[in-house]
Amino acid sequence: MATCTHPEVEEHDGETYCIRCGLLIRVPSTAAQEVSLLGTQDQQDTSFLLTETGRQRVDRRGKPISTNLPPRIRGRSAASLRDRMDGRVRRGERAHRAIRQLAQSLGIGPGRIQERAKYLLEKVQQTVPRTHLRPSLVAAAMYAASREGHDSLSLRRVAQTSGCTVGLVGKTYMRTRGILGLPASLIDPILFIRDHLAQILSVLREDKD
Repeated sequence: MATCTHPEVEEHDGETYCIRCGLLIRVPSTAAQEVSLLGTQDQQDTSFLLTETGRQRVDRRGKPISTNLPPRIRGRSAASLRDRMDGRVRRGERAHRAIRQLAQSLGIGPGRIQERAKYLLEKVQQTVPRTHLRPSLVAAAMYAASREGHDSLSLRRVAQTSGCTVGLVGKTYMRTRGILGLPASLIDPILFIRDHLAQILSVLREDKD
């Protein structure tokens, strides 16, 4: 049973708490191994059940809280990890996933895709300074163009695949169009993808060997 040396205690619903440190001193249930490690007011609805394998979070009713995630893993918060478990993927991860799929469809490695996309991005930035684009966006958007097909392709679908906004995808194609030597009068990104998809993919296929 947890003990506390502070004299200030408070009883609520048959449970005794220390007012100073928030420690749960006594619980009405027969589980004598229940102890609370409460430190702040917003945490006073949870306690810990000491088991043979460690401690497990339980609510005020003693019901275990289902969570298998530590507070932080590899610098990522538990909330982001839960999002990944629920199928909600972060924007950057969605783009990198598209890069891997594009590399598989072209028969080359993801590293080569990143290199070619970075090369394209550097060329764009030489033409248009202060261009805030990521290499993963260029490669992911190109993959979206090849995957969706020419008839059903839309900027929104490209944006969803690459994990970026519709406007950013449009700017990417506008600037990539210039470094490929395409006519300046071509201003529709959709037409750019439909008419010059093979030329875009050929840039990514360079140095395959």
